[in-house]
Amino acid sequence: MTMTKRKKRLLIVLISVLCLLAVLFSLFWFVPYRRHWNFRKTPVETEVLFPMPDEVILIQDGKAQTLDEEQIPAIYEAFAWLDSAALGTTSWQHSYSASRTNELRQEEFCVELRYKQRYRYVGEHAAFYGEEYDALLIVKSGTSCIIPYKGCTYRAVGRRSYCLLTYYDDRTGKDLSEEAKKASDYIKSFYNP
Repeated sequence: MTMTKRKKRLLIVLISVLCLLAVLFSLFWFVPYRRHWNFRKTPVETEVLFPMPDEVILIQDGKAQTLDEEQIPAIYEAFAWLDSAALGTTSWQHSYSASRTNELRQEEFCVELRYKQRYRYVGEHAAFYGEEYDALLIVKSGTSCIIPYKGCTYRAVGRRSYCLLTYYDDRTGKDLSEEAKKASDYIKSFYNP
């Protein structure tokens, strides 16, 4: 028994629709929030570690919340303070791992700052100098861990490790970690499950 051309086309359309539904289901079921894509690939140099974001995503226990545009300036002030008060950057001892980054997004409070323009950092924080990014994932677990996002994925800093902002200087004894925690708590207060 042979199929007619009409039945073959109908079968192909039906299979195509089922495949499309399966892809859409997997995207919405397994991805906690949409990926960020940037069409402006030529980086703009910035001396500010956290430029004003175009979009802010708060992530708690793997659940994401996008902030309203009106809330972005308020939360940005806290990030500007974190940048200016940081006594430096350092590399985390552990090598970068995509699976560890996913675990951090599931276990810790995270903020993703998204940009419509790619940036290249040329500021004072040596461990992050020269990094290009479309978005930044900031993980707050005691210290601020910064993970750049470029293309369609999170990446290591310097191709090998994570980058930490430090708020305590061993040499001078200057300690701004309590103030950094207050800024972090302020940022976290914007998350409404």
